[in-house]
Amino acid sequence: MKDNSVNIATLTNDDKRQNILEKVQGKIFSVSFIKKDGTERTMVCRLGVQKHLTGGKNVNDPSQHLTVFDMHKKAYRNVALGTIYQLRCKDVFIK
Repeated sequence: MKDNSVNIATLTNDDKRQNILEKVQGKIFSVSFIKKDGTERTMVCRLGVQKHLTGGKNVNDPSQHLTVFDMHKKAYRNVALGTIYQLRCKDVFIK
């Protein structure tokens, strides 16, 4: 497994979003973050899933949140970019 030298917890939200998009490229990945209630969560998810869209509008601020599709719960979730502290995608592991 490759260890990327970028410390994802110290990046700005824009840099974090760009880094995630570059590393993931539509693949399934796991992300660890702190939920709003303060608990930790690790989620297996994917970016760019459109199959389950119901025609609603995404009202989240893309500079603050990453909208992903939770592969276990089969539902869309929003992850606050500022709370992400770990990402794993195939052979890329970013802490």
